[in-house]
Amino acid sequence: MPVATPKLLTVKEVAEFMGVKSPAVISWIGSGALRAIKPGREYRIRPADLEAFQRRSETVPEPKARRASGKEWEVSPQVASSFAKAVAAARKRMDADKERTTR
Repeated sequence: MPVATPKLLTVKEVAEFMGVKSPAVISWIGSGALRAIKPGREYRIRPADLEAFQRRSETVPEPKARRASGKEWEVSPQVASSFAKAVAAARKRMDADKERTTR
């Protein structure tokens, strides 16, 4: 039974989807931020690699802590920053674990 392979995206398709120009996508590939393959002269990007890039590039909104009464607590910028770093590190570990288990 043949294995179904996902459609590979071109740099132009990724650029249009992300709302940027092609050189930005090539820059992401060159920096290692976006994984790609180069079967010939041009890069191709797997949809799963684009999704992983998007997850890593997400910004974490400032957390809004709420009291039992429903009123918001004030959160200091230091706490919000620490929380955002912890979430980013957890996402990175989850992506690495997922990638390791799919090999």
